[in-house]
Amino acid sequence: MNDINHRLASEVRFLSKVQKTEGCWEWQARREPFGHGSFYFQGRMVKAHRVAWMLFRGEIPEGMCVLHHCDNPPCVNPEHLYIGTKADNHADMVKRGRKRRGKGVYNSTNMTRGEKHPSAKLTEELVRKLRDDYYLGGGSFLGLAKLYGCSYNASKSAILGLTWKHVLFTKEQKEAASGCK
Repeated sequence: MNDINHRLASEVRFLSKVQKTEGCWEWQARREPFGHGSFYFQGRMVKAHRVAWMLFRGEIPEGMCVLHHCDNPPCVNPEHLYIGTKADNHADMVKRGRKRRGKGVYNSTNMTRGEKHPSAKLTEELVRKLRDDYYLGGGSFLGLAKLYGCSYNASKSAILGLTWKHVLFTKEQKEAASGCK
């Protein structure tokens, strides 16, 4: 197959995994944990928005990133993408409140957390119920994980306040946790 036919075949295969709307083009196939699509392209797995750039805009300069104007990781609409440096990508992440770990600027008031986080399995309401059931009802981490459809680690971390720190403990939960009544 010549280069033109191979590119057209890749484009057809790529677009078969996209749901186009008036705005974003939503990636419908494999996604990474934070929502970016993945696509097998030129012999390896590549983030889908990078493939969209290469198919519809051209080459990505070495060392450069493909960023989203729309801040929607599964979007592959080339009109919503632009080329930037790693520093641009980092600044964009901080500005939009998506900085998760590591050194550097951290804006906890504008951070994606709780049920708005792309990996969230729980809601604030479920975290409160988990804590009530554990501290006031005597449930176990594993039993509550099964009951609420999350992992043992997610249950334990939410109950102990290691995650979901923005969901405050009630007075009763604090008293039960400290053994004071």
